[in-house]
Amino acid sequence: MLKEQGVEATADYVSRIKFKMKGKGKRKAKAAVAPAPEAAAAPAVPKDAISIGLLQKAKKLAKELGGIKEAKAAIDALAQILD
Repeated sequence: MLKEQGVEATADYVSRIKFKMKGKGKRKAKAAVAPAPEAAAAPAVPKDAISIGLLQKAKKLAKELGGIKEAKAAIDALAQILD
């Protein structure tokens, strides 16, 4: 078929071309899979961020102490003791 078109191709040359074609398909599939975990990675969270769980505990503490003002006063007093 290639000879009819004037192209000389040895069996070795055809084999190398076929091998490269197979390899390219596999590489593309791996490359497409690799970025997916990076996209699923969580965004960077600031060091001073507070989690929902901690906020729920703070809410419970404020309720137990009689309100936000009382909880803040207790935390300020604790900070003075610890310093």
